[in-house]
Amino acid sequence: ADRAAEVAEYLDPHTAADILSEMDPPQAASVITDMQAPEASMGLERMDPDDRVDVLSHVEGPLHDELVAGMEPEE
Repeated sequence: ADRAAEVAEYLDPHTAADILSEMDPPQAASVITDMQAPEASMGLERMDPDDRVDVLSHVEGPLHDELVAGMEPEE
């Protein structure tokens, strides 16, 4: 997951979201937790809402709150 996080951080957020959406939610959550929070939040906010909720359900504690806070509010 560490290497995947390093690669995902260099992708544009839409591409990262597409890749994360194709992963099993626990695997995507593992990658997200190894990414820098701002990049992880940008990728998460571009995922479909259902996929985003599935991934975030596998992220616990302060990191979960930090990722959610880093996303732009939906209009």
